[in-house]
Amino acid sequence: MIPGPRRWWATAAAALLIAGPVATGAAAPRIHFTDVVSGPVRGGAGGLGAPITLFGTGFGDTRGASVVTIGGVPVGGYVLWGARAHNPAHRMVVVQPGPRVRAGRIAITVAGRTATGPRFTPRPGRVLAIAPGGDDGAACTLARPCATLQHVIDERARRGDRVLVRGGVYREGEVWLRAGGPPVAITRQPGEEPVFVNGSRPLIAERDGVTVAGLGFRDGKSAGIPDTGLPGPRGVRLIDNTFAGTIGFSAVDSHGDGHLIAGNVCRVSGSTVGTQGHCFYISYGRGVGVLHNIAEGATGYGIHVFDQQRATTDFRRVVRDLLIQGNRVGASRERSGMILSMGDEGGLGNRIDGVVVRGNRFAGSNHAGIVVGAGVGRLRVAGNTIGDNGRQGVNVADDPTIRDVVISGNTIIQSPNRLCRSNCTWFAPAAVEVGARAREVVVTGNRLLGGGRVLRR
Repeated sequence: MIPGPRRWWATAAAALLIAGPVATGAAAPRIHFTDVVSGPVRGGAGGLGAPITLFGTGFGDTRGASVVTIGGVPVGGYVLWGARAHNPAHRMVVVQPGPRVRAGRIAITVAGRTATGPRFTPRPGRVLAIAPGGDDGAACTLARPCATLQHVIDERARRGDRVLVRGGVYREGEVWLRAGGPPVAITRQPGEEPVFVNGSRPLIAERDGVTVAGLGFRDGKSAGIPDTGLPGPRGVRLIDNTFAGTIGFSAVDSHGDGHLIAGNVCRVSGSTVGTQGHCFYISYGRGVGVLHNIAEGATGYGIHVFDQQRATTDFRRVVRDLLIQGNRVGASRERSGMILSMGDEGGLGNRIDGVVVRGNRFAGSNHAGIVVGAGVGRLRVAGNTIGDNGRQGVNVADDPTIRDVVISGNTIIQSPNRLCRSNCTWFAPAAVEVGARAREVVVTGNRLLGGGRVLRR
């Protein structure tokens, strides 16, 4: 039995939300996510462990009397306070845990108000480093950094290690964290901007539990979690990375379960594969969170939730319990801000089942803010701002495999404009259009501005 909309929504959100309870008030702190949830508490600068970055709001520009604790124990050191993240809506606090902390919730207290975030677990491990002027024959420490990320991953890194990437330009080709290797976290050195520019091959996170955070990818360099078949990689974190220039099929692609894609900024100028190029490409997997990212300028879609039969003999591909929250998506050049659709050519039962789209902004794309295509069920679209896309705010296709969709509490602005420049006859002007054969589609409680209307046909 499929749970009712309210109960299912609450359950899915509780399972996927990163931030804990927060204090009320306009200036109250809030932790949206962190770059890592485990790591060494010794070694590194001052022997206080690898840095942890908190992303959120209400932190203030300077620390003052504010404190960060882990499991109730004050952290050992403060590295940065209040700096802007790559997504400028967020501020960062960077701390070192110190050897006294034990496993427990991360909490920040600002002006007497406390917000909690995810649990942090101390792990044995070392703090390694690379730098553009480094040497792969060196010890890979902060004092003697190595030169290439692949060398550190293959030859140096062990379970629990942190790799700090110093600022500068890296022309390294393929970086492949192969399945079966130890989970490691790769993050930028706080306050520095490393950029990878060789677009001939991507960064591939094939192993479970990998973190890639704070890196820049330019001129076609991408980062992704590959299609390795079931069950696929698990628990990969892609956090606070940037993507610029001309991409290929995606800036970020995701296959497998339990990944977090948060705080990344994809501002691109197009794609080498035309409308098949997207900022964030989400394929099969369960329990994935796509939170607080920026997606602008893709030739295809900003967020592309899709899969299909990929071989004559294939497995059943399912997207389930996906949370898309707090993202800013727009300026898609030839398609829409986001699409959710599933191909089932082989009759395997491929489905998208259980998606919450909440608190996002979709604006300025060629066709629509959101397109709902075949094979989608248990979809909740609520509390979003969907403003002046080329033709429509939300389009639900005329397809009988669409079932149980609720579109409620959104602000949809759809006034006449000239944003649509490609295949504009595909969509009639409307705030929301619902195809006649889509089943159990409820459109209620939305605020419609700009003269847009709801079409059912």
